[in-house]
Amino acid sequence: MINGDPLRLHLNGMKGTPRDEENLDVLEAFVESVSNALKFMLVYMKLLDRLSHDPALTDWFGLRAA
Repeated sequence: MINGDPLRLHLNGMKGTPRDEENLDVLEAFVESVSNALKFMLVYMKLLDRLSHDPALTDWFGLRAA
């Protein structure tokens, strides 16, 4: 964006605009898509047994502790 007197470039973006919420929604959808892709890859490559050693990964994948 260019504005002001004299004209100058705004480098701070558009913080505080209604688009902030939309940007957060896009980021959330992206993270969820990547997470789902990783889960699919783990199932497809039969690597679920490796998750059982890490409680954070077990929780992320939704596996029940044995």
